[in-house]
Order: sequence, then C-alpha cells, then structure tokens
Amino acid sequence: MAKIRVSRRWFAKYRNIQDAIMDAKPGTTIEVEPGVYQEDLWLDRYIEIVGLGDDKEVVIQGKKFATIEMGTGYAVIKNVTVKESRMAQAPAVLMNKGSLVLEDCRVMASKSPAISILHDDAEPIVRRSSVFSEKNVAVQCQSAGKILFEQCELLSHGELAVVFIAQGNPFFRKCKITGTLGYGVFVEELGQGRFEECNVYGFHHSPAVGVHGGSPTFLRTQIHDGKATGIVFQGGKGVFEECKFYALGKERAAVRVAGRALPRFHHTEIKNCPGGAFLFEEEAGGIVENCDLYGFIDKPAVVIRTEANPQFLRTRIHDGDQGAIACYHSGKGIVESCELFGFNRNIVTVLDDGRLDILRSKVYHGQEYGIYYAQKAEGIVQETEIKQFPDRGAVCIAHAADPTFVRCHVSQSKVGVHVIDNGRGTFEECTLTKCDEAWSVENGHPIIKRCLTDIPSTTAEPQSAEEESEPLSEYAAEWERVIGQEKVKQQMRDVVTYLDYQQERKRLGLPLPDEMPIHAVFCGPADTGQVEVAEGYGRALKGIGILPSDQVIRMDAGLLAQQSEEAMLREWHRLIDQGKGGILLIERLPLLANTESGQSIIRHIKQMLAQREADSALILVGEESLLKEWLGEQWNDLVKNRFTFVPYTPYELAEHFEQMARAEEYVIHPSAKDDCVKAMIHLHRYGPEGQLARLREFFQQVKFNHGRRCVRLPKEKRNKELLVTLMPEDFLNEETDIRPGNPDWLAEIERYLH
Repeated sequence: MAKIRVSRRWFAKYRNIQDAIMDAKPGTTIEVEPGVYQEDLWLDRYIEIVGLGDDKEVVIQGKKFATIEMGTGYAVIKNVTVKESRMAQAPAVLMNKGSLVLEDCRVMASKSPAISILHDDAEPIVRRSSVFSEKNVAVQCQSAGKILFEQCELLSHGELAVVFIAQGNPFFRKCKITGTLGYGVFVEELGQGRFEECNVYGFHHSPAVGVHGGSPTFLRTQIHDGKATGIVFQGGKGVFEECKFYALGKERAAVRVAGRALPRFHHTEIKNCPGGAFLFEEEAGGIVENCDLYGFIDKPAVVIRTEANPQFLRTRIHDGDQGAIACYHSGKGIVESCELFGFNRNIVTVLDDGRLDILRSKVYHGQEYGIYYAQKAEGIVQETEIKQFPDRGAVCIAHAADPTFVRCHVSQSKVGVHVIDNGRGTFEECTLTKCDEAWSVENGHPIIKRCLTDIPSTTAEPQSAEEESEPLSEYAAEWERVIGQEKVKQQMRDVVTYLDYQQERKRLGLPLPDEMPIHAVFCGPADTGQVEVAEGYGRALKGIGILPSDQVIRMDAGLLAQQSEEAMLREWHRLIDQGKGGILLIERLPLLANTESGQSIIRHIKQMLAQREADSALILVGEESLLKEWLGEQWNDLVKNRFTFVPYTPYELAEHFEQMARAEEYVIHPSAKDDCVKAMIHLHRYGPEGQLARLREFFQQVKFNHGRRCVRLPKEKRNKELLVTLMPEDFLNEETDIRPGNPDWLAEIERYLH
C-alpha cells in the first residue's frame, strides 16, 4: 500500500493534507506528522489518514467550511484532533455520504455540531474517539444509514443535547455521554437510536434522555448522577432492557411518561432516586416488566395520573418513604404478579376517580395502610396477599370509593378491612386471618360475599356489610366463570338484584315508578363471554320468576340474511317459537336491513323491545355504534341494561390458554409461564376482533411444536409427563410452521422422526 508523508517542516514535499489527498491514489495511507493544519479537507477517494505520535499533537482545523467533509464511499482517519473551522460556520466533521471511519480521534467544536450526519447515504463508524461541542450538539443524526459509535466519549455544554437524533437509527455501543445544560440524548419523532452498554450521566439542568415522539432502544445502559430526571417521554415509544437508573434528582421521577407515550421497561433497576421511579400522565401507557424499583424518599415510587394507564408485571417495588404507587386524577393502571413492600406511608393509594387493578400480587410490610382507595376511586384487587400492617390496617376504603376484592388473603394486621366515611367496596371469597380486628365499618357500606375470617369483629358487621341475597348467590356463578369482564359482572349483579327487587314489589302490590326492562344490549368484540353471561342471566330471570325457561337460543343475523326471503321468515318464526319463555341472543342484527324480509324481522324485534311485559328476553350483540344507529330512541330505553364487553388483556388470554390446555390434559411448566404471556402479548397486538380464534390457532401450533419435540426422542423416553408438559420451546411460533389440521402435518412429523 502506497504511503505519503505530510509535515509542517519547511522543506517537506507535502505541507498540507489536501494536497496529499489530491495526489494520492485510492488505497494510499497519508501519514501526518505533529502540527496544526489549517485547511478544509474534502475526502473524494478511498484513503487512510493517520496521525503520527499523540493525537493531541496532530491538529486539523478548518478555515471556513467543515474541517472534514466526506465525499466518497469509504475513507479512514486515525489518531488526529479535528477542530471546527475558525469561522465556526460548519460542523467539524460533515458526513453526507459513504462510510468514514474515525478511530482514536478527538473531534472538537465551539458553536457548531462536532459531527453532523445528514443524508441516508452516510454510514460512518466512530471508534474510541472523544466528540465535544461547547455550545451545540456533539452528534447530530439525520440519516437512515447504518451508523456506529463505539467506545466513544460524547460531551456537550450546549443547551440542546449531546446526541440529537432527528431521523435514523444510529448505534451507540459502550459510549460515555455526559453534559451540563442540555439533554444527553434527544430523539425526535422520526428518530430511533440503539444504545448498548452506554453510560449516561451528569445532567443537572435537563433530563438525561428526551423522547419527543421517537422510539429509541437502550440495552444494559446506566443513566445516573444528575439533578434532573433520567428520561422524559412526550409521545413516542422506546425499549429499556437490563438498564440501571440511580442517583437522579429529587424534584421529578427518574422516568416521566406523557403525551400518550408507550415505552417498555424490562429487567431494569431504578434505585435511590428521591423523586421516585415513574410518573405516568397525559394518557400515557407502557409496560414495566420484571423490574426492581427501590430506595425512594421524597416521592412515591410510581405516580399515575390524568388518564395514564401503564401496566406493571412481575415487578418489585419496595423500601421507600412515600409509598409504592399513587394513582389519582383519573389515572388508571394494572399491577400484575408484583411485590410491593417496605414503605412508611400507604403502599398503594388510589384517589380522585383513579382506577388501579391489582392482580395476583403481594402487598406487605408497611407503616400505614397496605391498599387505600378513596374519593370515588375504583379497581379490582384479585388473588392478592395483603399482610403485615400492624399500625393501621391492610385495606382502607373511604369517600365513596368502590373497589372490588376477589379471593384475596388479608392477614397479620391491626385491622383487616377498614371502611369509613361512606366508603363502599365489594369483597368476594376473601379470607381474613391473624388480625386484631377483621372488619371495621364506620359509616361505610361494603358488600361482603362468601368471605371467611377467624377473628371476631368488634363492629356491627352484619348491619354494615350486605350479604349477597338470593337469587344472585345461586346464579352469579354462571357469569363468574367468564374470564375478565369484571365491570360486566358487577353490572349484571346490579341488574339482577334490581329485577328481583321489582318482583318483590309486584308480589306485594306496590307501584313500580321506574320499571327496568329485561331486554339487554351486549356491546364489544364477539367471543368475549357474551354467551356465558347470557346463560347466567337466563338462569337468574327464571330463578326470580320473570321467565319460565332459562334456555338461550342464538341467532346469527348474518347467516339468516344469506337465505331466501321465504326461508328467512320461516327460520325467524322457528327461532321465536323455540326461544319463547327464555332468551333470544341475536348477533350481527344490522345485516338484516338489506332485504324486505329482514326489515320485517327488524320491525318485529323493535316491537318486542318496546314491550314491558315480555314473555322472552332479547339480547342484542354487536358493535355499539351500529346498534345505537339502528335502535335510535330505543337505545336510551335500554341504557340500564347495556353491557360493554372489552377485549381480553394478554393475561386474560393466558388464562384462556391454560383452560384450553387443561381441557386436553396439558400442563404448562412453570418455566414456560413467561413464554406463554409473551406469546399472548404478541397475539393481543393483532387487535380486539377474533382474539379467541387466533388463540385456538396458536394452541394448535403449540401442540404441534410439542409433538415435534416429543417424537425426536426415543420411544422409551416418551413418558406421560413428557407428553402432557408444555415447555418454553413449545411456545416458539414460526410463520412457516405446518400446523395441525394441515394435510401435510403428519408428513412433517414423519420427517422429524427420521
């Protein structure tokens, strides 16, 4: 490889670098001796520029334009210092095309960016270099090219950011990012960025990371030691995996999520941040999974407010002063399979129309209440253990709050459940043990159903707690078996209870000024429990004497509309006769509107809906907007009997999967539980329609994967345990896999046998 020597010595052949570039052939190495070279370099061919000696001794400083501008496909610069031009009108290094490799260099700027990457053709590689700008960004990225910064030190004292990503997905590996006034990393709407094993620290006036609609990824990165917050999201997404946050400011949380942002945090540790771990607000969401949050002094670990709705899964939140979670101002959230413990204040506080669901979690060891709902707050607390609150109590409900506790275990506390100041709440199948007092009800109105306690109550529990009366206790089991749909279940209890109340008034000859119809509307996606709830409704209506039969007849209007006019009417009358005295469940009703016979059926249905003394109950199932348009004024008449079914969450889909598995005598190995949930999260992203159909198809795929794994083993090793246990590898879902039911399935099994 040819070499050219550049030197500031008086009699050197090449006294400036650009002359050497002009004479160099592609592939030439240009060796640069120590000195200050004031020139603008234009790299238009493949060359390698190498500084001799210490990098601080070889200085290239531009005159007017960019000190180094890339104008070829590939070039290399090593061991030099690159300074912004004296006129400070352009970046120190400008990359518009090609792959410029900077290794062991220093890049310094004053008023301009140190490095600007501005076009998609630019794909630079920067290794073991320091990049600094006094008043601007160190790195400006507006390129979709493949960009790598590795083992670099990036620094800026400017007010914007150290790394500014307007567009593209640059890769930063093992870099140090630090500054003073601006952000460490700022990602705009079209930007991404991947930060792996980086160290982001020392930001005292702005957040270390700012995301404004972008979607960065941080892996095994530390964000720490700043007086400001760690990350702020205003819209956008982002993934943080195996990261650490610590020693951040006391005024704001380490992570602030707003503007409908949806970040994801996995296996991340947030500790010793006085301002708390997370603040979710302004309709933001996101998932925090398998994380560890602890050591918070001045603020709760998590604050959720203003319509935000995050999910916390398998996460530990512990050891602080102000509490684990505070949810208020209409904030929402889900806490699933988490541990919350070791706080001096209420561990969970839900206020001011907040709604927080706590599922299969542990809440324990606190100085005040474990779970506190007040000011019309709601939520579902299910299969959760609440214990070790010796100073106040495990649960407190006040000020018209109305949460539901299902199959929870409360123990080792001064008071098990404290209901005060017009608090409500429903407690179903809960157990209260080892408390000084099980129930303390002071001007409250809880509903207690099938709860057990080993502690005598010192308050007038029977008068304060309303036991569920017949017929609800007998027939509620029909819809309680439905997975999810807690609001529907509660509304169904209220409707049936009121209908039973009406029947009693009729029996006693009392007037009914506000008689409720028995017809109902089920809105929401199909296959989300409507049939099961309808069956329970039918049994209840028969039990309280409103209907003579509890049978449920289903009618799919879409299938009916495919028949001839005469056959359509004949089938309609057959269904009416068959469903008389019971429930007629009608799906996809608006599809009948296109034919004369269909219009006749619709008129008949509207007449039936208008009847108060009906001999059958109609349940219309479909999309809310279509049914509302179709029913017109009758829509308002059915408002009290309108039930909104919601799509299944990933964790409810996982429950369905377990049901399917049990029905065919499969079991899910504990090590595969997380893989099952991850698969359900993937299925959930396809949208609300057809969730169970996709789940059944996925179950078939899992069985195939399981079968393929089993037949690879010798027959003598195929025992019963092997043939019924689903392992993590069975949940892998390749798009090209052949599935059971496919004609080639058995052939595929044979192929793996041999």
